[in-house]
Amino acid sequence: LSSDTLESSSSWGWSAQADLYQPLNIPAVLVGDGRLGGISCTLSALESLIFRGYDVHGIILVDDGGGYGNVTALREYACRRIPKSTSYSANGDFSFQQNPDRSIVSLPALPPMPEPLYEWYDSPQVQETFASFHDMLGEAACQ
Repeated sequence: LSSDTLESSSSWGWSAQADLYQPLNIPAVLVGDGRLGGISCTLSALESLIFRGYDVHGIILVDDGGGYGNVTALREYACRRIPKSTSYSANGDFSFQQNPDRSIVSLPALPPMPEPLYEWYDSPQVQETFASFHDMLGEAACQ
């Protein structure tokens, strides 16, 4: 690409979606990939959100049933490697690191395409995980 092309493309005013939502100052829930290699992508996305100033209140991994243990590894990494001072909300009272067992969760693998998601959503594991996660977010909002 020439510099003229780059200059004209930047004049279009496009922005990354993460940059567009950041001024709204709303809490974020990151949905990550629980498959093999997914932890790396999820951590990159998490660090990008934190760098942009998002208040990340939770992380949901969609697993593939491979038993990789990504949710356990992500909980450990998030609590040990990400500085707490950078991931707290604007008023400093909540982050996904305060209770990683409830704020970093894993859902079972999605059914293969084109199978509808109704049965998956209605499964006890998905319902219980969403209910617990929703309760955790509600408690965080009341803090």
